[in-house]
Amino acid sequence: MRPSIRRQLLVISMVIVTSMWLVTSISSYRDSQHEVEELFDTQLAQTARTLMTLVSYGLKERGIEEKEAIPGVFGGLLGYEYELKIAFQVWLIKEQQLILHSNRAPMQPLSSGGEGFFTESLDGKEWRVYLLNDPSGLFQVQVAEDYAIRDELVEYIALRIITPMLIALPLLAAMLWLGIRRGLSPLTCLASELAHRESSNLKPLDDVITPEEMLPLVKALNKLFYRLEHSFKNERHFTADAAHELRTPLAAIKTQAQVAQRVTMVEEKRHALDNIVNGVDRMARLVEQLLTLSRADSLVSSSVNKCHIDLKEIAQTVLADEAPAAISRAIELGLDCDQAVSYELFGSAAALSTLLRNLVDNAIRYSPQGGEVSVIIERTAAQIILTVNDTGPGIPEEERTTLLKRFKRGRHIDTPGSGLGLSIVERFAKLHGATLQLKSAPQGGGLSVQLTFLSAQASRSIEGSNIYARLSQDP
Repeated sequence: MRPSIRRQLLVISMVIVTSMWLVTSISSYRDSQHEVEELFDTQLAQTARTLMTLVSYGLKERGIEEKEAIPGVFGGLLGYEYELKIAFQVWLIKEQQLILHSNRAPMQPLSSGGEGFFTESLDGKEWRVYLLNDPSGLFQVQVAEDYAIRDELVEYIALRIITPMLIALPLLAAMLWLGIRRGLSPLTCLASELAHRESSNLKPLDDVITPEEMLPLVKALNKLFYRLEHSFKNERHFTADAAHELRTPLAAIKTQAQVAQRVTMVEEKRHALDNIVNGVDRMARLVEQLLTLSRADSLVSSSVNKCHIDLKEIAQTVLADEAPAAISRAIELGLDCDQAVSYELFGSAAALSTLLRNLVDNAIRYSPQGGEVSVIIERTAAQIILTVNDTGPGIPEEERTTLLKRFKRGRHIDTPGSGLGLSIVERFAKLHGATLQLKSAPQGGGLSVQLTFLSAQASRSIEGSNIYARLSQDP
């Protein structure tokens, strides 16, 4: 069965109401029982005192010698409405002689106690007995009452309390159901509004009249709509820019193919075919960078598996892969780091490899023949700094922020490219929480790209602090 908030609220409410009702009923039952006990005990005591007064008066009038005639004097007291459940006896203390009793009373004493209240078992039933001695010590009055009288009264009181509650519970459940349904109606309205929305409608929901309990949900949906709108807008721009960038190499390839079809000279045909190959290579690189950028965007917007990796090992692998390209242009490619130091950070090995490969590839492409590209890795107490320097034309300071956008290139750069390399680097740096800075290279006036990462130890400390902070905020 699918979970239901309405059903859960109803069950919780009914459990709470029923529990409180049971507690109240038990408490009322016990209070009633206590009050009934006190009331009937008081009546027993009053009956005993009344009987003692009458017996004392009879003994004084007739004299102790005529005690055999006492039952005749009190004949009117020996039978009454509740005689089956109430009994009394009058005993001469010294003689241990029963001189007066009710029809229900046995011939033996109701209780063998001295004076006060006692609970006795007579004929398999429990009786409440009250014993009262004459102040002169002549006789003792014993009055007993069957506990059934008290139980009947307590049960009657409890039934009068429980019956209305039993009748009210179904009505209460129905009223709670209607109330909860009414209270959750804004949620139904919100679901209906979202269901009838067009897929292109990403306007924020109106939160002015939203109930307080639903406000976090509405705000979260509005933030989601904003992110989706921003993402869709970027994708539209990306698609338009990509189509524009792909159109140029495709037109160039088509033109060179038409030239190759028309010319008859072998050298001219070979030249056209070489241009076609170069165009295909350029287009292949552009497509590869577009796919890489798309993958970077998806990783930034979703979770990615991270682990502890050594940036030095990634740099060695990337430089080994890029060495043939550097050698073909006589570019000196070097790695400057302390081999005895561990440059461990928390991240994605594949993403960092792509990041560094784009930086080194750009540095090689924009450095002149016989230039120099250096990769420097440094470490401080909490940071790892990766720097890639080249001896290319560099980037003016006023253009550096612009060049982090897609398909943006410097105004004075003649080297073929798509303008996606730094954008890819910026995305993967964001994925790892690194800061990216573009500077002038210390030698040769080229470009220096500096990335600052948190070390693995610092990342663990920050993560532990965040966990502790979350736990401290939990109730």
